Amino acid sequence: MIKINKRSEKIFNILKSNPGGTTISYLSRQLGVSSRTIRSDMKLLQEALNCYGVEITSNPSKCYKISNLKKISSIEHTLFQENDSSMESSQQRVNYIICRLLENSFSDASVTQADLADEMFISLSTLKSHLNEAKADLKKYDLKIVQYKNKGMKIVGSEIKLRYCISEYMNVYTMNTFYQKIFSDVNLITLDRIIRKILQEKNLQLTDDAKENLCIHTAIAVQRFKCNKNISYPASVTNRIEKTFEYTVGKEIVEQIYVQLGIDLSCAEVYYITQCLLASKKIFDTGEATDNAHVKELVNIILQEIRDNLSIDFTNDEYLLD
Repeated sequence: MIKINKRSEKIFNILKSNPGGTTISYLSRQLGVSSRTIRSDMKLLQEALNCYGVEITSNPSKCYKISNLKKISSIEHTLFQENDSSMESSQQRVNYIICRLLENSFSDASVTQADLADEMFISLSTLKSHLNEAKADLKKYDLKIVQYKNKGMKIVGSEIKLRYCISEYMNVYTMNTFYQKIFSDVNLITLDRIIRKILQEKNLQLTDDAKENLCIHTAIAVQRFKCNKNISYPASVTNRIEKTFEYTVGKEIVEQIYVQLGIDLSCAEVYYITQCLLASKKIFDTGEATDNAHVKELVNIILQEIRDNLSIDFTNDEYLLD
């Protein structure tokens, strides 16, 4: 369901109360916002109404009204039942900004502060305050929000750190539009089936959370690769990775992605998926002569190499090393 903010709901109520139609300027005066903001709200409202076969129409005199008024009463409760505002708190707004910029990183698109403020239905000054908070939150990923003159803002940083940040927000917001937009054309069901089947065949056991996390990382790898967002590893890291049992699992996953989905991932993505396997929360290899001590040693070596060569330090993460 498309999210309707409180101001769009007010516009809906005004239009419903004026079946003959009303103008943008009238709505602007009533709600105390610019005509541009009203048009943005109207667009959002129209997208939501389209799901129910209801339209907002206009005539030559620029009067806007809702068609199919008789149908409104039957859908009104459904239309606004989820209107609990997912951006009421400061942190929710900060998270929206970060997710929006991460989403744009797939296409290298930028967004201006004015457009983002309109999207979020907040003032420009409020947005600037939240941007400072977003920048602080992104520091732990070594990512930055960069302003490109009049073109807008982008999030910048190394590919591996971008992927890590994306996965973190995916894990938290699996049911929102960020998740849905990123994975809109990724067959998650097939990916999950491929991963589970290969893990079973290789006798490599992961916790359910680790399996889900691996699926998310693999889906991110697929989508980033399709957008020409390539990842790279130094030889010292790849040599270590290739000596692991998990590397054979990563190769098989990539091979089956090609066979079943027709997506020919690069060798670098094999290393990436293997790294995700090695850094999974719990790994128990029941098929090979591999015990927990061996796994911990391999994980520690890989994490040290990643720290030294990619400046991402997971070596003190007790849960990863457990």
